[in-house]
Amino acid sequence: MAAKMWLAPAAALGLAHVVFHWWIWSWQFEAFPSFRGTYPAPWRTLRAHWLTLQRLFRFATSPIRRLPDFYIIGAPKAGTSALYSYLSLHPAVKEPFMKESRFLSGMCGSRLSGLLYRSLFPTWWGSRGCLTFDSDATASLQPALAAAMYKQLTPNAKIILSCREPCSGVFSMYKMRSRIKGRGEHHLSFRDMYDLEMGLSTSVEWQNLEDLAAALDRNESVAITLGLARCVLCSSMIRGFHYADILLEFYRRFKPENVLIIRFKDLAADTESTVRRIFSFLDLPDIPLPDLTTIHPQDVMDIALEEEAQTAELSQADRSLLEAYFQVRNQDFAKLMGKPLEELW
Repeated sequence: MAAKMWLAPAAALGLAHVVFHWWIWSWQFEAFPSFRGTYPAPWRTLRAHWLTLQRLFRFATSPIRRLPDFYIIGAPKAGTSALYSYLSLHPAVKEPFMKESRFLSGMCGSRLSGLLYRSLFPTWWGSRGCLTFDSDATASLQPALAAAMYKQLTPNAKIILSCREPCSGVFSMYKMRSRIKGRGEHHLSFRDMYDLEMGLSTSVEWQNLEDLAAALDRNESVAITLGLARCVLCSSMIRGFHYADILLEFYRRFKPENVLIIRFKDLAADTESTVRRIFSFLDLPDIPLPDLTTIHPQDVMDIALEEEAQTAELSQADRSLLEAYFQVRNQDFAKLMGKPLEELW
């Protein structure tokens, strides 16, 4: 008799798991093809099913979860993984469920809902007296949409942007993307990937993105499309280094004192002082820190000897191409910051 009483709930939970597993993985494989390299057979992989159960539980408990207090918005390959690791050391900071949420590109489906977004963060009672955050470099690829959504959901949040010299950042991003299996650009040459991104720069999806941002500014609900998600993620090599464009979108919606800009080189050369500067910006109490040189996130492992390590394989012709591309954009950034370029990297 007792077994029969549990049969119906167990069947309902099993069905919910199957349906949710199919939905979440089908969408993510479409939006993020590189996931196929990590999870080639999600129906036969226990790790994938465990992740599905975690996501399902978090979706169900979204109403009791909180939203971020601050955001790390990029740039790609400019220390976002390092910042995630370093800030998570503070006892008054609770890390999110994922290092990089990619919520704006469809990690939780197409609808950019605050309720769905909450599923990625701690519960209110589990993070009482603490800050939580989202560290997502894809925000720098779509700054209008990111700034509009963050402003709608968390109008008093703080924003952190790490800036890296664009040519070295672009080439570092190229090397990462070219070795990710499951992506269409796997093993493409640098020039081929550059041409691919230049072709996407005229896509109608960018206007669609601006329209979504405007709708969010009007407090309307919005949903992205797979076409937009793919366009954004396939533009990650270059677009994330348009610093003036990124900052203008955030300055439009947040107070300047709520935006902190750090240099990638400072994070590399004087890590502890840079981390403490961020603690101060976030109004976090100072704490003793371990030797941060023993913590090596992926994007910090290649910081040392950056000039040689990140640009040695970039041909002079490709470097000249990038320098020409970024010339006006870098000048706009310097004008916005009121500093010479050499002080910005």
